[in-house]
Amino acid sequence: MRIISNEKQKDNLAKLLYDFCKIIFAVAVVGSFAQPEKFNVYVIFIGILTSFAFFIFANYIDKKQIK
Repeated sequence: MRIISNEKQKDNLAKLLYDFCKIIFAVAVVGSFAQPEKFNVYVIFIGILTSFAFFIFANYIDKKQIK
């Protein structure tokens, strides 16, 4: 059973994952700098790693060929 059955679904899923990447980065990293009293290095580190993971997964789906 395939979850992604055509090119449009693949593109939409990749776009969704890219958007998750941007949102996580904005909330975790930029948000930490916006509120210096709540600055936490671990939140920034986890935010960057999670954003990078979503980016890699979205990039993988974007390059995948639909058969």
